[in-house]
Amino acid sequence: MKQLFFIVAVSVSLGLGSCKKIKAYFSKDEKAKADAAMKQLETKMKEDSIKYLDELARMKAESSATIDSLQSTCVTKKTMGSGKYYVVTGAFMEAGYAEKYQAKMENEGFPAQVIDAGNGFSLVAVKSTNSLSDAVSAMEDARGAITENAWVYIAQ
Repeated sequence: MKQLFFIVAVSVSLGLGSCKKIKAYFSKDEKAKADAAMKQLETKMKEDSIKYLDELARMKAESSATIDSLQSTCVTKKTMGSGKYYVVTGAFMEAGYAEKYQAKMENEGFPAQVIDAGNGFSLVAVKSTNSLSDAVSAMEDARGAITENAWVYIAQ
C-alpha cells in the first residue's frame, strides 16, 4: 500500500509540475505572439506616418505655389492699375486661354492682366491708363513690339 501511495503521490506531483511547465510554455508563446503583433502595429504606424508626412509636404508645396501665383497676379494687377483705357493684345472666349496668354506676355517681359469685358470675352491688356493719349501711344508701342493687332479697350 505504501508503494501504491508513493506512486500516486509521485504521479500527482509530476502531473502538477508539468501543468505549470505547460502553462509557462503557452504563456511564453502568447507573449511572443503579442510582441510580434505589437511590432507589426508599430511598423505599420511608422509607415503610415511617413506616408502622411510625404503627403503633407506635397500639399504644402502645392499651397505655396498657389499662394506665390496669386501674389504675383496681385502684384501685376497693382502695377497695371485699373485705368479707364486698356491696351489689349489678345481677346479670348475661354478664360484659360487668356490666362496662358497673360503668362506668355509676362514671360516676354510685358506686365499683363486679364480683364473680363462683360460680353463673354476675356481680354489680355499690357497697359492700363486714365489718359487716352497715353493709351494710344502704348498701343502703337505694343503694335511694334507684341502684335500689330493691339487695340484700346475703353472700360465702362
